[in-house]
Amino acid sequence: MVADSHPRPYSRGFSFGCAGIAGYGLGWSVLTVLAPFIGADRAWCCGWLAAATLTWQVNRRFTFRCAHPHSLHEWLRWLRSQALGGLVGGTTFHLLYHSMYSQSVALALSTGLGACFNYFAGRLAVRSRPKSAVEDAREA
Repeated sequence: MVADSHPRPYSRGFSFGCAGIAGYGLGWSVLTVLAPFIGADRAWCCGWLAAATLTWQVNRRFTFRCAHPHSLHEWLRWLRSQALGGLVGGTTFHLLYHSMYSQSVALALSTGLGACFNYFAGRLAVRSRPKSAVEDAREA
């Protein structure tokens, strides 16, 4: 059987979600370990960077199936594309954490909201050639 080089949108969404769950786990771990030492907000930033790096590696390999070698430039593009979701997630985390005092709930809600922004931005960061609007609409 020949591997499908262009996964269906639902399988791509599932793969992106699995990468996000792995990133959430890493982000939560970093936040939990570092928060007592550097504060919850700074620990969230460290967790976000670790999670963004992990999801970049997982998504480029499994979700978007990039065959070209990765580069520092691509990683920086990925971080830039994830920054809007990170800003939304970070703001949400800060507001919820300081009003509810529940680190886990604040992280879960902020991660989910940020993921909505990050899915579409991430596709643009790792693909090798620009797609037409028709191709983009077909895959969404």
